[in-house]
Amino acid sequence: AQFVLVKHNDTKAHRGFELDNSETFPDATPLTNPTVANVTIIGSTATDEGSEGVLLRNGTAGALHNFIITGPAGMGECLEVSGAEAQGNAEAGNLVMTHSVVACENGENFKGNATSTQTTEEWFLAQAGNSTAAGMADVISGFETISTATPADANAIDPWFDTVDFVGAVKAGDDWTAGWVTIGLE
Repeated sequence: AQFVLVKHNDTKAHRGFELDNSETFPDATPLTNPTVANVTIIGSTATDEGSEGVLLRNGTAGALHNFIITGPAGMGECLEVSGAEAQGNAEAGNLVMTHSVVACENGENFKGNATSTQTTEEWFLAQAGNSTAAGMADVISGFETISTATPADANAIDPWFDTVDFVGAVKAGDDWTAGWVTIGLE
């Protein structure tokens, strides 16, 4: 998938992305192993289940590139790696996240440990092109990316992807959401 925009509802929300293998058999094959690029996740203060950014768990592998994960004070964590099998995939390099920005205003950008030796924050920041920012105003305006983070060349990762010069789902000055989807995107 490429160019994915997730905006949580202000009253009912959960996770922007939750990548799982099998909850009962986390090392079951075939292994969940998505490749995703250019995603913007905008959390909210919804409290029904809690608005969160990305949860990588239950044995998932995967390659995530050019993400912006952001949200206001009052939302849950922005990035978490959970479970021994997913943590093993992160440690082995089979679960990666590059050229991405985490910018949540909640004081909980990261939760837990991503590997046996690294917190989720350490794991995230040790990968190519990743950074943090103070909050939403530093990375997006409306839905458009204003972050100056350097993107991965997604086309070099897989020829199916377009080459872009921005992280997130919506390039500044080229808001593909305008006039397309209006309900809930105010």
